[in-house]
Amino acid sequence: MNKKAYARTLEAFIAFIMTFSILILVVGSNDNSGSADLELNILTKYQQIPEFRECITSTNSTCVEELLSAEIPKNLNYKITINDASFEKEGNLYVESAYIQNNYVRLYYWED
Repeated sequence: MNKKAYARTLEAFIAFIMTFSILILVVGSNDNSGSADLELNILTKYQQIPEFRECITSTNSTCVEELLSAEIPKNLNYKITINDASFEKEGNLYVESAYIQNNYVRLYYWED
């Protein structure tokens, strides 16, 4: 009789753990804070393009802006920096960064 009580207790404990795990997975997957909507991943797309890499090595942010302007949606404002981390802005600011040929590139974008 005592062994059955241990088995039932263990069974209840396992059921509790499984229920709690499923609950955490379901609640965690429904967390849409809005930041996923603006993940553009532009720099990862362009990292291997030779023309883009040449613009970065010459630290020509105008050239980089010309290449990336077609990729950035019109409703977003953006700023590109090369080897400079001094850009600051109030509000929701999203940042992508990449290290390309000894240069650190950051793409900041935001909605107005």
